[in-house]
Amino acid sequence: MMFLLVSEERTPVTTLLVISIQLSRQNIQTFVDDQLSRGDEISESLVNAIEASAISVILFSEGYASSRWCLDKLVKILEGKKEYAQIVIPVFYRVDPSDVRNQTGSFGILFSKLEERLKVNTEKLQSWRNALKEAATLSSFHSLNMRRESELINEVVNQVLKRLDEVFRPRDNKNQLVGVESKVEEIESLLSVGSK
Repeated sequence: MMFLLVSEERTPVTTLLVISIQLSRQNIQTFVDDQLSRGDEISESLVNAIEASAISVILFSEGYASSRWCLDKLVKILEGKKEYAQIVIPVFYRVDPSDVRNQTGSFGILFSKLEERLKVNTEKLQSWRNALKEAATLSSFHSLNMRRESELINEVVNQVLKRLDEVFRPRDNKNQLVGVESKVEEIESLLSVGSK
């Protein structure tokens, strides 16, 4: 399964839905989190979807910085990256990755407004800052580097398919197992002794 995360802005949601549709056509199960109703905490079903995903695609846009909901989910996704070696693919949609990393520019202004509005504790605020910084340093896609949105969508879909193939491709490990052959021979000889 793949988890797709986006803020509430209309254009990024549309972009992510097109990515989801293209992946569904390739028989990739996706969970798109584009819900507009927000609670205080991330639901258990959402946490389960994040944890069950092999890949998370995060679509950063300017409005992402104004959503506590998105920031909390980002922290959870990056925990999954650390705990379960999940793959995280950031997509920067009309926002500069350095503005996300450093909370500067218009992204930083919205982040500061969120901070003032919510008056969150320092620990939570720092976890958001760390998550933004980490996500912005990962290998990613930038809409500003693409001529058309369709090019961005195709690049993301191709990368997801490539990464899933790397994760789930059956491997012939026989030649990669070091020191196992002698143990197998030893076990086989013990088994044959008992059968005589």
